[in-house]
Amino acid sequence: RSLRQLSLNYNRLGVPGVRRLSTALKGAACRIQKLELDENGLRDSCAEDLAAALSENRWLKGLYLNRNCFTDRSIPAFQRLATGCRSLRYLWLWRNQFSTEGRVELQTVQETAHRVTIFV
Repeated sequence: RSLRQLSLNYNRLGVPGVRRLSTALKGAACRIQKLELDENGLRDSCAEDLAAALSENRWLKGLYLNRNCFTDRSIPAFQRLATGCRSLRYLWLWRNQFSTEGRVELQTVQETAHRVTIFV
C-alpha cells in the first residue's frame, strides 16, 4: 500500500520543509495523487524543488498551492511541472503574488499542456 493523498495545509512548511518533502516525493515509489500545500509560506525556490521532485511523477493528479508567496519568478518551474508530470490534471495557484502578466503566462502554460487546468 502507498499513500495517495497528503494534506499539509496551514503548516508553515516554508523552504526547509518543502526541501525535505521534495526529497521524499522523488522516485518511482511515490504514488501521491493529491498533494495539498495551501498556506504554507512557500516561496519561488519551493516551486523549483517541487518541480524537480514531481516532474516525472506518474501518479500526481492534483497539486494545491493556494495562498502562498509565489511570484512570476516561479512560473518557469510551474511550466516544467505542467509539461513534465504527464499525470497532472489540476494545479491550484489561487491567491499567490503573480502579476497580471504572470497570470496570463500561466494561462498560456495551460494551453500548451492541454491536459492540465491551472487555477490562478
